[in-house]
Amino acid sequence: MKISSSQKGNIFEIQVSGRLDAYWSGLLDTEIEKAVHGGKHKIALDTSGVEYISSAGLRILLKTNNRLKSLGGKFIIKNPSANVIEILNLTGFGDLFRESISSSEDDNNNNADDGKISATLEASPDNYMKCTISGRADFWNAKDAGSISSDALEASENVFAIGTAAFGDRHESCKSRYGEFIAAAGAAAYLPTDNAKEADYMISTGDFIPKLHSIFSIKCEGKFSRVFNFEQEKTETTAMSEICRRALELTSSPRASLMMIAEIDGLSGAFLRKSPCEIKPAENIFAFPNIREWLSFTPEKAHQGRLAIVCGVVGSEREDFGGSMKPVDMKNDISAHLHAAVFNYIPLRQGKLELSAAVKGLFSEEKIHTVMHLINDNRIYSGAGESVFSRGICWVSPVKEIIRKGL
Repeated sequence: MKISSSQKGNIFEIQVSGRLDAYWSGLLDTEIEKAVHGGKHKIALDTSGVEYISSAGLRILLKTNNRLKSLGGKFIIKNPSANVIEILNLTGFGDLFRESISSSEDDNNNNADDGKISATLEASPDNYMKCTISGRADFWNAKDAGSISSDALEASENVFAIGTAAFGDRHESCKSRYGEFIAAAGAAAYLPTDNAKEADYMISTGDFIPKLHSIFSIKCEGKFSRVFNFEQEKTETTAMSEICRRALELTSSPRASLMMIAEIDGLSGAFLRKSPCEIKPAENIFAFPNIREWLSFTPEKAHQGRLAIVCGVVGSEREDFGGSMKPVDMKNDISAHLHAAVFNYIPLRQGKLELSAAVKGLFSEEKIHTVMHLINDNRIYSGAGESVFSRGICWVSPVKEIIRKGL
């Protein structure tokens, strides 16, 4: 048995020859999984050289067909040998693949997408976000831990929020656990700073809405006005700064709310190791060695090959969001405050996604690894740079109103 592959237009073609038995079916499955993981959602299987196919081989064909359909892609059986056609017809699956077989030439004639940030998938120009900023981002300037207070926050369906928070019904029960949090479309997660240090999450179900206490939060409420996707081919990636610039361009606004689901090529970020409520009077958390006790940075880009939900705000004025914004790249003309929740990898469906279902599906079915504050780590010798992604879908909306509480 031989397995080889090549890219032909917008179709990823896999050629197989010999006996497609249980052993080789496993190897073919691995090759297909690798292709799907790499963003290949239109796959042609050339079976002209297949002389035998077992039930194990047939199972791989059915599995691949169903999976690519669910992702908005397509599976094509190209040049099927007489043996393959006979097995498909005898097992009752001939009709299932007949359209794929006959349409293979048309798909191969299409031009390949070079990979880029695409045009919008949806336009609702009247939609916008109202943003509420609660608490203070610079907790390290607090007189002491006793002066740090919290606000309750409900993570309902139309709320997209980030900041420093914990699950709990009152400030006293959260004091030892405050850490980075993210809330989107009825789901919320945070990274506790107590001994657990394992990302925890809640999902709205029925009348239940996740509730947090936050010592600082940026909460956006409303609807998104634009949706765009991006995909890069070969070794190219899309930088977080490119996505932020696109968000401002599409919203025609100096400040925008952003929500994204994307496949990670590398995250650059930081997270708290201690709760802000543990700060001592006059303590400088950024001085060495204190910074090692308070903050963890990704020494290099992390979580490649996983999936991220990214949420936050982007703008041209750093002070618009309580002074919590930082430059997204070396140009210093656009700033952002963004958090990411990191999950196990699953392929992203092509085209439009239903936001709430996609977010809740990830939280319900995949392991959440961490929650972090995304940064542009531009330290001269040891900085990891900015976060980069291979493909994803992004929802954006202008922020037209900002309410400040406790600042």
